[in-house]
Amino acid sequence: MKLLVSAVLLFLANSSAFSANQAVALNKSQWRVVLDGVMGGLSSGNLAETKNGLRFTGDLSLKNNGGFAWARTRSLNLGQTFDGFEIEVVGDGRKWDLMIDSSRRRMMAGGYRMQFQTTKGARTKHRFPLSKFEAVSFGQVLARGDLRATDCAGLGVLIGDKIEAGFDLTLVKVNTYTESSPQSVPRNGSAEQAILLQAVEMGFPKFNDGDHSGCADLYELAVSSVLMMGNLPEELRTKSRKDFRAAMAMTSDEDRAWAHRRNIDRLMEQLPNSSSQ
Repeated sequence: MKLLVSAVLLFLANSSAFSANQAVALNKSQWRVVLDGVMGGLSSGNLAETKNGLRFTGDLSLKNNGGFAWARTRSLNLGQTFDGFEIEVVGDGRKWDLMIDSSRRRMMAGGYRMQFQTTKGARTKHRFPLSKFEAVSFGQVLARGDLRATDCAGLGVLIGDKIEAGFDLTLVKVNTYTESSPQSVPRNGSAEQAILLQAVEMGFPKFNDGDHSGCADLYELAVSSVLMMGNLPEELRTKSRKDFRAAMAMTSDEDRAWAHRRNIDRLMEQLPNSSSQ
């Protein structure tokens, strides 16, 4: 039993679970705008605090060899340990760069970069593992995969997609995240409860991010594992197995996720407090 519980918890914990760490303030006074005017370009850009977040607007121009606009923080102290950054934005349909300033590798006209695609008028969430950033200077890639949490001294968003047009990006949230580690079975709860709790903790962020399939798959694994463990009262097992099969047959991932979640909630309510370990 311990082996099964540990294996399921480990699998769940390694399925892109994360927890937010430190938020980056979105106060206009703690950010600044850098434009291609420093190199003779003619792009414009302004920051404004709105009810939705920090809004960066302007016009990108390619005249005079220009072509970028950059909203960046002043110096940051983000702590010693985290695994990446997560941002929520309201986008303009253009491709942006998340730029990280490194205290270890100083670069002219660049920094550590990862790109993200926005959807016009839509609020989207994006995650950026430190291991995926590339060091760029004057458009040339210098290194990949060597960015560390202790290197990160600032961040920003940069538009430089070579499209002469207005841009409009609102930063709703910016924070670091740390990947979750496997959870042990709680002493005052059952192994089944530990599996179900882990699945819900990981599943609802996926669902809210629009990953209905990923959420449903996690819930499905959790319920099937609990059914296999053999510690449920017979009436609860019969009802849960019937609903599990019905959920699996659904063609909509959103409906499948909700059906499995209802099954999980009932199991959590009716499970005994302890089970064989």
